[in-house]
Amino acid sequence: MLYFSGMSAKSVRIKPTARFRGKHNKWEYDAVKLRLREQLLHEQTPEFKSEYRMRGRIEALNGNLKQNTTLWRLRCRGKTAVYTAIYTIAATHNIMQFFYPK
Repeated sequence: MLYFSGMSAKSVRIKPTARFRGKHNKWEYDAVKLRLREQLLHEQTPEFKSEYRMRGRIEALNGNLKQNTTLWRLRCRGKTAVYTAIYTIAATHNIMQFFYPK
């Protein structure tokens, strides 16, 4: 646990647990809350946003393929059969994008 005395919770912008001991108030932060704060600050940087822009498109495509095709559970075994199924699904997706663009 980290203890910050003399700092307000608003300056750190994470929700602390308050400990009241006698006359002195102490704000208590654990490692999880501090790591979450670092992650939120990192997500607001322009570098993260430019990297995540491309990743977001890829994640959307993978989610769409898993939801609308049988990619989430292939009914075949073996390396050759799996690759054939994946290539067939990808080709079907490309054809659908060609005929039905968004």
